[in-house]
Amino acid sequence: MNKYYHENDEARFDHGVKEAFASLHEKLLHRTLEETETLGLHAVLRAAANDAASLAWTTAFPLLVYPTLLVEKLAIARLQETRRERILERSQMILEQAV
Repeated sequence: MNKYYHENDEARFDHGVKEAFASLHEKLLHRTLEETETLGLHAVLRAAANDAASLAWTTAFPLLVYPTLLVEKLAIARLQETRRERILERSQMILEQAV
């Protein structure tokens, strides 16, 4: 057995990565929510951030992958929310015209 390797080393490394990842996730999510004026978007953006975190964690380098994946997921979430709002507005106009 390697004298520099200890069976708890892997667990300690894993714990360090988990802590760093959780800290990064919270920091980026907090920054995103602070920059978002529309409170109704917060739940959508939080879900997108959690989705990005879940996907990033499955990679070999989650700390490197997460920020880019987060940007992509947030952009998609914002686009979907904009589309949802437009559909809702159109639906309301159609209902108003029908009544």
